[in-house]
Amino acid sequence: MGERHLFIDGRWRPAQNGKQLAINDPATGEPVGSTALADAADIDAAVNAAERAFPRWAATHPDARARILHDAADLIVERLPTIAELLTREQGKPISDAEKEIRFGVEVIRYYAEEGRRIDGSIRASSRNDIRSLVVSAPVGVVGAITRQCQTNFSDHLGQW
Repeated sequence: MGERHLFIDGRWRPAQNGKQLAINDPATGEPVGSTALADAADIDAAVNAAERAFPRWAATHPDARARILHDAADLIVERLPTIAELLTREQGKPISDAEKEIRFGVEVIRYYAEEGRRIDGSIRASSRNDIRSLVVSAPVGVVGAITRQCQTNFSDHLGQW
């Protein structure tokens, strides 16, 4: 596995605070690798990068956004055996469970790829017969959050939701 970094502004980088978390194989205790521990400064950097990218992403046709998400899902499926092995070494779960978890995460990505295509407008009735309200869904902004990735039975797909 090696050392995992944060993907911010189109590149991999360590956490600004330099903190890493060692990851050991629960079955053997052997080191598997380490992962960067993000903090508020990293979240700020990621949000700033996302805000710069947001206008272009928001202007991208929903079909093109869906294709990008489907392509990402395809890459995960293509790399499924490698990812499952890493997940097993990290968490100690059987390979079959790791693969099932990863496949579920892929389905979540595909669901949202298609859901993004269903951004429709609608006409809503108002309190007056001569007025109708047009409701249009559109991307509105960026959200940044720090989550604690804990070792649960299905932790891999938590990020996809």
